[in-house]
Amino acid sequence: MESSTTTSYSVVSELEGTLLKTPKPFAYFMLMAFEASGLIRYTLLLFLWPIIALLDVLGYRNGSLKLMIFVATAGLRESEIESVSRAVLPKFYMDDISMDAWRAFGSCEKRVVVTRMPRVMVERFAKDHLRAHEVIGTEIIINRFGYATGFIQESDVDRSIFNSVANLFEDRRPQLGLGRPIISLSNFPIEQVHAPVPSNYNVQRLHVQLLPVIFHDGRLVKLPTPATALLILLWIPLGIVLAVVRLFVGSMLPLWAIPYVSRIFNIRFTVKGKPPAGNLGVLFIVPVAMNYRVGFFHATTARGWKAFDPIFFFMNPRPVYEVTFLNQLEVEATCSSGKSPYDVANYVQRILAATLGFECTNFTRKDKYRVLAGNDDSASLPTSPAAIRFVQHIADCPSLFPEILKTLFEIVLFEDCGNQWSLSRPILSLILISEQIFPDLKAKILPSQPVDQHQRLSACFESLMADISRGLDPKNREKFSQNLNRFRLEFRVK
Repeated sequence: MESSTTTSYSVVSELEGTLLKTPKPFAYFMLMAFEASGLIRYTLLLFLWPIIALLDVLGYRNGSLKLMIFVATAGLRESEIESVSRAVLPKFYMDDISMDAWRAFGSCEKRVVVTRMPRVMVERFAKDHLRAHEVIGTEIIINRFGYATGFIQESDVDRSIFNSVANLFEDRRPQLGLGRPIISLSNFPIEQVHAPVPSNYNVQRLHVQLLPVIFHDGRLVKLPTPATALLILLWIPLGIVLAVVRLFVGSMLPLWAIPYVSRIFNIRFTVKGKPPAGNLGVLFIVPVAMNYRVGFFHATTARGWKAFDPIFFFMNPRPVYEVTFLNQLEVEATCSSGKSPYDVANYVQRILAATLGFECTNFTRKDKYRVLAGNDDSASLPTSPAAIRFVQHIADCPSLFPEILKTLFEIVLFEDCGNQWSLSRPILSLILISEQIFPDLKAKILPSQPVDQHQRLSACFESLMADISRGLDPKNREKFSQNLNRFRLEFRVK
């Protein structure tokens, strides 16, 4: 029978060297330095690695940890540290997970992660993906302006971890401890499983599942261990020159010649499948899957400067770009058979995901930017002089938007318009600007029509906004497009 002084099915596990295979956190501080600050801080921390390693060997683990934290974070905004911890680090943590340790960790009901790294660098990953209830780590001191000082609150890190765990469980104690013998968890009178956790460790059942990392940001492809970080640093000057030459030559050549000349510069373009004849509407008739493979640097980012994307792509020693032309969509899967563009787009995305080896999710573009960049990629309030003048001009001309809306409606209703589907987007946006703008439009158009048709046409206007909410989400836009098409047909009936 379990002792009354133990917390049932609870576990306290060390992150470094236990849940993560890598026992040293140096590479994660290198990621923080590069992604949050840039090459100078990255280079400085790399040059200090011999000193950090020497302090570890001599037993000054607190000193080496504090040196890494100071160099990697001093002067950074707290929000920038949180951003890298949210968007960049989880993917590298997940790649380093020890599944044997995870099974022991996930088999307990209450799960606590302890780390010598700053808590802010670990907490998001531990709670969102490892499903931890609590994370105990060091605390970076933030000044009143929101910048990291580079110092931590703890003087003795191991003793602080021990006290924090003891305070968390109060007069009880966890049932299981996972970690290396050198950490202070060994002071607890509990069942100890030393890392690495054996693969035959008795696990009855998992209480939770390890959640995969869906979104990832950052420029570095590989975890910057000391050797890898040095190789990247030595390559960067050559990579910059190579990228400039590649971009310059590519801009001077005709498109047909680029695939042939690119081989000289160690760039590989791969085309699979059969390109369709002609060039009109290719992307809407034949799905095209595009993928790239790189060695050092990712070519896309949500947080950084997108203008540098082609430069980072061509800085790689041997960038590979793959284009796969898939089979033409069956008629039954297109808008011609009555399917909405929303459904067709989802169908095409599933085909592309299967081709590229990805799995579709229900996450949207806003979800992506909310995770990676801390925003939803929407516009913020205007701050530039030109934007402010534009807003003032709109305020000075209150009839501008109503007149634009009236013009668009007249095009849809009274002209031979073949693209009312595309006009539905701006029409809905203009209607949603103000609740009064649509009734005013109705009052302007109806008097121009025969009196005996007013009742019928008024009902047409009412049906136009049926089941339409005040939002611009894809389903709402699609519903309005269908309503507008039906509205146009009914309005023009004589």
